[in-house]
Amino acid sequence: MILHCVSLRNFVSIVGTAKLFGKVIQTSKNCTALKLGPIRFPPFGTLFQVMMESSIGYVAFNNLAKKYGDVMSVKMGLMDVVMLSSFEAVKEVMTKEESYGRLCTGAQWDRSFQKNYGLAFSSGPAWNEIRAFCRNALRQYGYGDRKAMKNLIIEEITVLIKYMKNESNSHPIRKIHFESDYFHKSFANVIGTLVMGQRFDYNDQELLDLLQHEHDFIKNGALGVGLLMAYPFLRHIFPNSLGYTTQMKGTNGFRISADNLLRKRRQEPYDINPRCFADEFLKKIDEDDLNPEPLFTDENFAVVYSDIMQGGTDTTSSVLIFTILLLTHNQNAQVRLHAEIMKVIGEDRFPEIDDRKTYLKKFIIDRF
Repeated sequence: MILHCVSLRNFVSIVGTAKLFGKVIQTSKNCTALKLGPIRFPPFGTLFQVMMESSIGYVAFNNLAKKYGDVMSVKMGLMDVVMLSSFEAVKEVMTKEESYGRLCTGAQWDRSFQKNYGLAFSSGPAWNEIRAFCRNALRQYGYGDRKAMKNLIIEEITVLIKYMKNESNSHPIRKIHFESDYFHKSFANVIGTLVMGQRFDYNDQELLDLLQHEHDFIKNGALGVGLLMAYPFLRHIFPNSLGYTTQMKGTNGFRISADNLLRKRRQEPYDINPRCFADEFLKKIDEDDLNPEPLFTDENFAVVYSDIMQGGTDTTSSVLIFTILLLTHNQNAQVRLHAEIMKVIGEDRFPEIDDRKTYLKKFIIDRF
């Protein structure tokens, strides 16, 4: 018999290979229910095909899109992904309600108390309700109101300019060192005024702690974020190497900050005289108290609070830093912008939204 001619080890290898081949066929068949894409090889999915195309992510996916189309299915480790590689595809798909879901796994799932909480990573009816509440609540304190936001921004810009002048005057050659988080304090204050009803001095320890929590979660997760999304279980095996330990340290810091904020606001007449977004959330917590599965809880506030502070501080500040970097490498654009600003605005007043003239408007559209 054939089995007598085959060693046990080889037999096991043959069976294992057959099962793997069957799994490849099955996953490839399942792929057709989504969209055409590269063949999948468990447990790596299509990682090898992506890596073979290019070491640069967007280049690799662009090359694959030329083979499989602007909408294709790939499997990054254990994660199924639909890649959109053209403006038309993004526009068509992202306007459909089916695309509103958020991927919440690994550190994001733990950050949300392993519940469908927050703005950034929640989905379904819970996300719709939280989003609508946040939008309406923030608008009560100036969000979306041009005049109210203008006054808030001008107040912060005045402090920022004074801070920059002091830093420049203290340097022998009037130099300012723009680090990646240089504007974080300013943006955090603008958002913090809406959320907490107060702004902080740039040296205030509470503000510095908030920015450190943000740094711990966003920056220290950069090394392992892709790997942890493909294989979420690795966060429990290599928590330090993949940045998960530091991410959760930042998460716990935001939770403590949120708890302190709610405790402070509960000592005030928030239900009679609300002064900020946190007060509005507390009112909803009271209303939702009798609900057997309440959406508005202290835990959910901690996640929403973290989402708003992180989402509005890091990204906006980074864009501004990169804009300054681009201007330093493009002296002609810098000269043209300065000339137009001096002509339209001058040195005696703050800029207005309507001051965006031809070149400045084109520059903003191009960069932002």
